[in-house]
Amino acid sequence: MDEIIAAEVSLVPTGELRVIESLDGHMGLIATDPGYLPQVEANLRELLGREA
Repeated sequence: MDEIIAAEVSLVPTGELRVIESLDGHMGLIATDPGYLPQVEANLRELLGREA
């Protein structure tokens, strides 16, 4: 799956793939994995802090 997503991201000039480590996948968004949201938040803080 990551290979497919990586191929799609490569089509976007400023695209970037960030993998969130979790056994629960997207279910981590509803707090099934305590390590999921901190990873998402850290990535968002970094991305939003960049100059456009």
